[in-house]
Amino acid sequence: MPDTASYSVIIPSFDRAALVVQAVESVLAQAPAPLEIIVVDDGSTDGTDRALAGYGPPVRYVRQPNRGPSAARNTGIALARGDLIALLDSDDLWHPGKIAHDIALLRANPDAGMVAGDADYYDGTHLRFASWMRAVDVDFDGPTRGFGEDLVRLAKGPLCPTSTMVFRSRALRRIGPRPFDPALCYAEDWDMEFRLFATVPCLFSQALVATCRQWPDHTRPFGLPDEARLPDRVQRHDRNMLSILRRYADWQCWGTPLRAAMARRIDWYSTELERA
Repeated sequence: MPDTASYSVIIPSFDRAALVVQAVESVLAQAPAPLEIIVVDDGSTDGTDRALAGYGPPVRYVRQPNRGPSAARNTGIALARGDLIALLDSDDLWHPGKIAHDIALLRANPDAGMVAGDADYYDGTHLRFASWMRAVDVDFDGPTRGFGEDLVRLAKGPLCPTSTMVFRSRALRRIGPRPFDPALCYAEDWDMEFRLFATVPCLFSQALVATCRQWPDHTRPFGLPDEARLPDRVQRHDRNMLSILRRYADWQCWGTPLRAAMARRIDWYSTELERA
């Protein structure tokens, strides 16, 4: 990777005028500076365009009809010109030094196509957990680890906070012209991870590089945990998770432990839906 590797940042946004400005500012505070920050406005009606109007390069504002976060991310990825492509949700924040840390990891690990770090996680302003990786039981023997067939935890849900992921652009495009499935209403990041880990060598760092935030508003299809327990939302969630597991359960690239764990989760979701 060249010493002057450029990077593009993709920020999909829907009706988060105030929050997306905070996300953009957290990127503008990074060194080295981005080649571009592509904000894909997914049909907002809250004045997001006006909130971003005062920014010039490297911010690029792109508007499209509302089609969901997957379609918005895919639009940004297709437009990206950087050697690296970084993802950031519009309600999340990068910590100072995040991109320098990630570029250094990629330079030191030339076979890695993606690096991801740790994040703290908030429900609104309440700290839900201080470490995403501890919450999802990702074990480390050192400051970094690879993603391999031993990661049984992938059967339960996504391993990486999306807002910490930085890809070599060629590696991201290896997983398809549309890395995120626009047909999914939930867990599109998890669906992408199955294809990513099956295709591209990846690296996870223990470094805390981002803050993930979830707000009780209409921009989240499942809202906060108390709202997510409503029966119809639980059933939608379970059907979505089950469909993703069934897509990838038979892929031969997975080790036996992961395949067995996926089979158990398929049985669990199927039983829950039968009871509903």
